[in-house]
Amino acid sequence: MKKQMLQDQAVFREPEAWEQAYLKYLDTLQYGESCTFSLIYVDEDEIPELVIDAGYEAGGCRILTWHEEILDMLQTNRLNFTYVEKGNLLCNSDGNMGYYYDLVCMKY
Repeated sequence: MKKQMLQDQAVFREPEAWEQAYLKYLDTLQYGESCTFSLIYVDEDEIPELVIDAGYEAGGCRILTWHEEILDMLQTNRLNFTYVEKGNLLCNSDGNMGYYYDLVCMKY
């Protein structure tokens, strides 16, 4: 099931390198069946980023990005993240017990 999202995009063609890298990464996930997945566009290219949501607050999200034939991963903190579509900005909100903050990441 976790592969279905990416496999559906590549039904009538060979998977592109980024799709193969994302699928390979998904195969390595322990407890991956309990995660949810989505594709988002953080940067300005045509390759989407893959969001892997652990499904529970403390697990956060992993955001995979593919560039220059390299797969990078960002682990977000507990609460949530927002992003500006194709704006190269991602905000990870976190905190606990009255102390809350935002970590802003810029992709360039």
